[in-house]
Amino acid sequence: MPTHTITIGVVSSGSSPISGSYSQVGTAEASIDTTLPAASTNTLVAVNYGAAGTATGNLLSIQIKASQNCTLKTNSSGSPTQTITLSANIPRQWDFTNPSLLFSGAVTAWYITCTNATRLQALILTA
Repeated sequence: MPTHTITIGVVSSGSSPISGSYSQVGTAEASIDTTLPAASTNTLVAVNYGAAGTATGNLLSIQIKASQNCTLKTNSSGSPTQTITLSANIPRQWDFTNPSLLFSGAVTAWYITCTNATRLQALILTA
């Protein structure tokens, strides 16, 4: 069964680092690793998670990272359910321990817009 192990850590000058990890086990995992060309506008990336009916549905853990700044829209390029800004090389992560949802409801498509060529990576763990 696919497992996501999430590691959290903070390092501060003059203090000892604090870190820990925990795991979430799912029944399926989708992996996305694609490169979008420069000047991509609403490029479709097919996904499927978060069945309707509950806040997270079948989503247990998601990690998204873009190599360049870009915008991710869910379900529609014109009237998206959510619009999320991805900053270059700063992962966006959500899992069962996070009370603030990154996504809500069913998500069946991402539409990505980026100025520069961008490597988009994601791991999506579902129940």
